[in-house]
Amino acid sequence: MLLLSLLMASTTPLPEMIPLDHKTLLGRTAPDFDLEDNKGGRFVLSKQRGKPVVIAFWASWCGPCQDELPALVQLAKRYPKVKFIAVNVDRNSSSGRRFMERLRLRMPVAFDPQNKALAQYDVASMPTSYIVDRKGTVKFRKVGYNKRDGLTQLRNALEAMR
Repeated sequence: MLLLSLLMASTTPLPEMIPLDHKTLLGRTAPDFDLEDNKGGRFVLSKQRGKPVVIAFWASWCGPCQDELPALVQLAKRYPKVKFIAVNVDRNSSSGRRFMERLRLRMPVAFDPQNKALAQYDVASMPTSYIVDRKGTVKFRKVGYNKRDGLTQLRNALEAMR
């Protein structure tokens, strides 16, 4: 019986962490969300129609996010006609606020402590970024960040939309 189990285990493929057939939002209308922002107001995605939006999902416990967010601040300066929003997914928004203060980041932040937007955008790892075009269609998705490549793919996608 043990031998049979071992033989069957070697021929059964292991499950993927992210299924290959996961739903894609590319080319679809971006799911709307309404979240508290770091200025005491609300960020509502649908109210941004008419201008491109970069949505960057991040968490205070995410190492690569510490590198990506300052790079996003710099990129936002190069694209003043694009709305950049960093969506913090920590269960407690004070963790995200402390993180932003520690890194001295000045950019719009929305807080998603119940992970509703996170689920709508099928985010499986941090950081994950999207570009939504002027019409509200998802045009780009990028998972992860590394210092070597930086935001090259995101920048190229923004340039392609001009």
